[in-house]
Amino acid sequence: KDGVGSSNSNGLLLLQMCVEMILFALNTMFLLKNKYKTTWMHSGSKKWHLIDYILTRKRDTRDFLVVRGVRGAEYWTEHRLLRAK
Repeated sequence: KDGVGSSNSNGLLLLQMCVEMILFALNTMFLLKNKYKTTWMHSGSKKWHLIDYILTRKRDTRDFLVVRGVRGAEYWTEHRLLRAK
């Protein structure tokens, strides 16, 4: 719904799996600035991308207020920690 940029083949496979299993990618359901949505930085281009997701069943989506990447939590990795409330 509210992702970042375009999808690659792995993103399309994830989307297909979510449709088949009736799962929702929670971090695409909230309107946030890109700096809170993106979860991985490409080491060459230094651009941030949305590649990590929290998946849940439809009936559980109402239990979440927000899902966002935690800035500053990427110490030894190029990934940001995802936090769900």
